[in-house]
Amino acid sequence: LAMRIRRWGRGTGYSFDNMTEEVLYELREQGRESMWSSYKLSEEEKAYWTAKEAEVEKPFVYEYALGYEMITDMQGIYMTCMLITFFIAISMVTVFAEEHTRKTDQLILCTRFGKGKAYFAKILAGSLVVFGINLLFVVVLVVGRFYSFGTEGFEAAIQLVTEWYSYPLSMGWVLIIMIGLLLLSSVMVAIFSMLLAEVLRNSIPAMAVVVGLLFAARLVPIPPSFKILSMVWNYFPINMLKIDTGFTDLRLINLFGVQLTSWQFAPILYVILIVAMICVGRVIYKNYQVSGR
Repeated sequence: LAMRIRRWGRGTGYSFDNMTEEVLYELREQGRESMWSSYKLSEEEKAYWTAKEAEVEKPFVYEYALGYEMITDMQGIYMTCMLITFFIAISMVTVFAEEHTRKTDQLILCTRFGKGKAYFAKILAGSLVVFGINLLFVVVLVVGRFYSFGTEGFEAAIQLVTEWYSYPLSMGWVLIIMIGLLLLSSVMVAIFSMLLAEVLRNSIPAMAVVVGLLFAARLVPIPPSFKILSMVWNYFPINMLKIDTGFTDLRLINLFGVQLTSWQFAPILYVILIVAMICVGRVIYKNYQVSGR
């Protein structure tokens, strides 16, 4: 923690020779205000984070939490999100598209449940498969990391990993929240992929779009100065599950007078998108007519 905070002190004359507790916390405060400035926070947002900072226990107490840190870093849940997205892009785009490419859509749609239960059965089946595979990935990841690095550190402060963040959150809860976001977002991406393939009537372009969005979100950084665009970008699952990017985005969402952090608003957003996509997809699927054969 001291080494990371010390990076903010470069050029100020501070070194480990004159690093005291007061200097350490002063440098952290400077870094915290620098992050506020980069995110261009409003006065209301600054007041919120000031209140949250007052709830953070100080002085910070070092706790061994390498197991939790290894699960929540880029080689953990972040990489699992990338792998499950590839799995979705390969497998889920065929759920609806094969009806058109194999020319069985006319037969399916003229059956008793062709435009009713068949749609929801496909959505449910695809979502359950993705949820189950994702859960298996998570179990393997968590068991492997905890076996290698131990389970100590559930109550360790998130400030030991992202030192400038002001929310009083433990690494154990960060892990639980991230797993929840990963499972929920994977279902959302699966439904998006299935419906995109239905709209395009072909699995190949749908696969290309899903993989393209994944790489774009991962490789194209959008600075906080582009406020709305960067906020939207950070809600992409691959960015939201990066602890120093979307998960700790300081910009708040005001929902019916309640201020929500990015990780608090993300599950609400994902559920809304899931419901909206299912409803829109139902209309598209129901109104589809086979022609030209």
